[in-house]
Amino acid sequence: MAPKRTGTLARRTVLKATGAAASSVFLPSMPALRAQEKQLTIILGFPAGAGFDVLTRMIAEKLRASMNRAVLVENRPGASGRTAVDYAKSQPADGSAVLFVPMSLMTIFPHTYRSLRYDPIKDFAPVTHLGSFSVALAVRSETPVKTLKEYILLVKKDPSASTYGSTGVGTPSHFFITIFERAAGITMTHVPHKGSADVLNNLLGGHIGAAILTVADISPQHNSGTFRALAVSGAKREPSMPDVPTFREVGYDIEGSFWYGAYTPAGASADVVARLNTHLSEAVRSPDIQAWALKSGLNLTGTGPDTLAAAQKTDLERWRPVIQASGFKAED
Repeated sequence: MAPKRTGTLARRTVLKATGAAASSVFLPSMPALRAQEKQLTIILGFPAGAGFDVLTRMIAEKLRASMNRAVLVENRPGASGRTAVDYAKSQPADGSAVLFVPMSLMTIFPHTYRSLRYDPIKDFAPVTHLGSFSVALAVRSETPVKTLKEYILLVKKDPSASTYGSTGVGTPSHFFITIFERAAGITMTHVPHKGSADVLNNLLGGHIGAAILTVADISPQHNSGTFRALAVSGAKREPSMPDVPTFREVGYDIEGSFWYGAYTPAGASADVVARLNTHLSEAVRSPDIQAWALKSGLNLTGTGPDTLAAAQKTDLERWRPVIQASGFKAED
């Protein structure tokens, strides 16, 4: 009996060894496998409820299905989004963390803040260009103005109407108003907020005279009659608010188009970046998210790392002379 058992054990050993060899051929390495199994955290520097937050959560739902893994949206508001960026750069570069961010933190802030605790080029790897957007200036529907020209006259006559809310100091919205002030010959009072939901609530309550937010945030309120959008910053009118003119149409030679991007901490491998990009691009291009975006004033793209890197490089240089000419510097 002993020889028979020995033969059986030997045969099992051979089979086990063969199986292990096959696994090493067809399965990823253990570190890569563990990274794929880890929860994916999408880091966002703004509170829940904003248009960007809504989009992020829609994308997260798609990723849960396509990647077959847990996906968490982690809101880390503060310092106009810088809190989230500082946090994101310290996360593992194994594909378990992605930062969703508006362009200001990667292209405008390096010129407006005297010091940043992150380097937008060295600390992050571009993953996906998510989409582009414009901003809109809006007032309460009760405000006695129908047009941007009338609002400017009101601001000149009544300084209390000049207070406006944005999602933070040095954000695209804030900086666009800085340019608008110079073009219109007026002075406005900036009231920064942690997120767009706070801006909308304070405008609704009459605590501020106007709001400058993304079209995605303003269009539902404009179309419902709660607020009145006076102008949009893009090169053309927005499909979600076709009755609202651009600043150029009203007579002010200013324009602003901005974007959202997805980044992962620097040091991520090309495979990790490619895998994240594949799933993010598929999510962004899905018909239901595209339909929502069209109604919300977002042009979703879902293009690759090279597109995002090129947009970042271009806007870093494009905004430099504009910001220097304005003399604007954000408080640290």
